[in-house]
Amino acid sequence: MAVRKDRRIDIRQYLLWASRVTQLTITGLTLGIVSATKMQLQPRQLVTCICTTANHTEQTILLKILILQPKIDLSLAKEIAQVIHELPCADPNLILALISVESDFDPEAVSRKGAVGLIQCLPQWFDILHLPGPHTDIYTNLRCGTAVLNLERDRFQDLRLALIAYNRGPNPVHTAIAEGKEPDNGYAEAILKLKARLESYD
Repeated sequence: MAVRKDRRIDIRQYLLWASRVTQLTITGLTLGIVSATKMQLQPRQLVTCICTTANHTEQTILLKILILQPKIDLSLAKEIAQVIHELPCADPNLILALISVESDFDPEAVSRKGAVGLIQCLPQWFDILHLPGPHTDIYTNLRCGTAVLNLERDRFQDLRLALIAYNRGPNPVHTAIAEGKEPDNGYAEAILKLKARLESYD
């Protein structure tokens, strides 16, 4: 079965409980579903996403969100996919990995340290970056998080160190490096591993 752009389909049923489906393939604007004998899909084992378009479309990002968090409300997943697609100079795979690890796609998540939203930004950053609106607003929150990460990338000139600084703050990273210690607490490794998994679907 092939589903073209002008037709609608809820692909979550294929990700979770599709009968006799083991592979999803995106080719251009067509979603192809390959039949097999398994009854319940396990995304890592049974779902293969082949995205042959030149860039990340909203549909591609949406599919990855549903793989990472199959229980997410579809309208929320669509909104997140649209915002990520519209973010300037952002790597969708990196942003999705951050969201998955930071909040598991819960826009109302609040950490013990007071970080909020999908990408878990500390409240002071919204003031520093002059971002108005509710801190849990999807667009505002992702704009804030990506801006902070970009600041850390400019500071350290290294994605791994930038991710550690995003999680721990820059001072502990500088201190660890100065003392010849490993600054990573497992956070950057988790993000980069998930990012690589998402890239394998491209």
